[in-house]
Amino acid sequence: MIALPTLVIAFALAQPPASANAYERAWRALHDANDPRAALVHLEQCAVSEPDSAAALRVELLGLATRLRLGEDDAVRERALALRSRAASSPVLALELAELVAATTPPTVGFAPAVATIVAPTPPRRGTFDEPCPSDADRTSSAAADLEVDDAPIDEAAPDEPWVAPTFTAPIDASAREWHEGLDAHASTWADALERFEGEPSTVVALLGRRHALDLGLHTDDAYELATFSFVFGTRRALPEVRNTWELQHGNSPGRVHVRMTTNQLHALARCDDSTWPPTVDATASVIAPDERAIVAPGDVFVERIAWKGESSGVFLVAFQVLALEESDVLVLRWERIDDAARRDAFSTWFSSTR
Repeated sequence: MIALPTLVIAFALAQPPASANAYERAWRALHDANDPRAALVHLEQCAVSEPDSAAALRVELLGLATRLRLGEDDAVRERALALRSRAASSPVLALELAELVAATTPPTVGFAPAVATIVAPTPPRRGTFDEPCPSDADRTSSAAADLEVDDAPIDEAAPDEPWVAPTFTAPIDASAREWHEGLDAHASTWADALERFEGEPSTVVALLGRRHALDLGLHTDDAYELATFSFVFGTRRALPEVRNTWELQHGNSPGRVHVRMTTNQLHALARCDDSTWPPTVDATASVIAPDERAIVAPGDVFVERIAWKGESSGVFLVAFQVLALEESDVLVLRWERIDDAARRDAFSTWFSSTR
């Protein structure tokens, strides 16, 4: 019997308004009252306007968990395997799907679901998302399980291999040059891994926490440079054209980022309410106070408004997702500039009262 993680409670908050109450009633019927048939009745009332949206997938995953309680293991497993590619863009939904597949797998098979879970161990919290990624040993058991499940639908869009997140090795020579090279290499490894797994390129950057860099004995200027990033110039390095126009700093307080380093900056940050990447036009978010240092965790998605005093024509938006937060206080992000007019207009309203 599956025990869904407590984070599914938050799913109800991310449902479209018309279906949120029905979804919450279904969740409570399933988990509080252990009444799967009542849960199914409530789920039928969840009207989701876009069948391929994350909200629709959340409803379907709760429905599969409900049918699992009713003993429909084979049907649940078959449908869960067919949903692997749809869950690939959301580590939270991929985690739910992985648990469903695992719950329907006979113990003798030893199946390790090949799901797009970009996830990490808990504890510690700081890793890649929420539970361990498949190891090399999992690859063998997963391949063996695939031979056992002849009647499972073939999903040509699903990856050939399970996701294995890159790991960072701190340089032995703790100089600024060695750290820059190590961070660049780690970002490149992440970008290559994401492209192989998702089929699309990603722009990735790795930053060293400023406080941690100072604790390592690096010079103040070097620590600042290793911890900051310019979305305008796409670099972490203090090139002549960059000067002091970085738009993001990591680790001035461990595990946190902030976006205003100088008095002429009007940058603002919003945390999206779910981990869908890239954020869609119907995304919702909470704007972070300009002077607040925001806590970051793997899977978090943010949108930043880039703006400077007296330069209204230079305003633009970027989105970034936290891929990993390593024990060495190395933060890995993927990011994109938001040039699509519909998304830009929708996200800009979040910052209308922020100066």
